[in-house]
Amino acid sequence: MNWDALGALSELVGAAGVIITLAYLAIQLRENNKMMRATAKQDMADQTKNMTFFLFDHPGFMSHVLEEADLTAEEQIQMMLYARGLFRVWESYCYSREIGLFDDLEWHAFTNTIVRMMKFRAYRDMYEDMRNEFSPRLHAVLDPLQQA
Repeated sequence: MNWDALGALSELVGAAGVIITLAYLAIQLRENNKMMRATAKQDMADQTKNMTFFLFDHPGFMSHVLEEADLTAEEQIQMMLYARGLFRVWESYCYSREIGLFDDLEWHAFTNTIVRMMKFRAYRDMYEDMRNEFSPRLHAVLDPLQQA
């Protein structure tokens, strides 16, 4: 075997190594993306769960909201802090939709929940009061509900 043949064989082996490495990296990247999506969805579920558990821990507070009764000053502060947290969670969901973490079915289910919750005066009032604290992503979802 001459040096030219040996050089060509080395290049062929090197090219095959590069192709195998790129294929392996593509597989790893795909798997990593799946794991990142799963982790993001779990984080979103945890956020929602935490917000829900707050309501279970404060049933008297929620009954005032649901009855649309006037809230005491303390309850107004609780509602403001709760609503701010809830709107931040919703805002993060809007961003997640933007980057492709929600498919159309999930997004439809999520927005149905928002529509139901925004029927309560307390949520509408809180959003109107703190609207400027949130991004246009959330405005696009909630503003039409303010008109309804």
